[in-house]
Amino acid sequence: VYSLAEERKTETIQNILIYLSEYFRCIFRNEKELELFPKELRLITGYIYMVSIRYENLVELSVDLDPEISFVRTPPLLIHNFIENAVKYGFRQGRPLLISLEGRYNDGWVVFQIMDDGNGMESKMLEINQRMFRGEWVPEDKNKHLGLYNSYKRLKYFYGDEASIEVESELGAMSCFTISFPYDLEVDDESFDIE
Repeated sequence: VYSLAEERKTETIQNILIYLSEYFRCIFRNEKELELFPKELRLITGYIYMVSIRYENLVELSVDLDPEISFVRTPPLLIHNFIENAVKYGFRQGRPLLISLEGRYNDGWVVFQIMDDGNGMESKMLEINQRMFRGEWVPEDKNKHLGLYNSYKRLKYFYGDEASIEVESELGAMSCFTISFPYDLEVDDESFDIE
């Protein structure tokens, strides 16, 4: 922000500050509340806008959502966390990073898929993540894997044992996280009030 201020890029600074204020408002809310997904999507697009400035427009997001996803409530920043993870571990200096976010609703199930064409994971890291998402491994180091582990625990807390996270990865090529949970869709006009 300081560098942008020196360059007098006020519109860019305003957009970043709007994103940051919404982000901080979200993290200080009660984590036991679920939010309609359009709020989360707005934060995700704000985050991508911010990192694309930092990484000179080399980070791009593709979004493909079923219309029903607008009526789905998720824990705040759940999907955002996986988008951040894609940027943090997928970006390579000087190489574009494409992240795709898909959301599907079918027969009482919500499936989000977050895929990137970045660095991928080494086989040992992939195995650790897969074991963690099967409930077979708990991180001992509070500085590693904590974000993904907390996402897994929150998903189970809100949607029960049937909820799941799966991960696939190929070193040097891609990573893909698939988040699935049962959901009784209640369509109403409230989804369009996302302020």
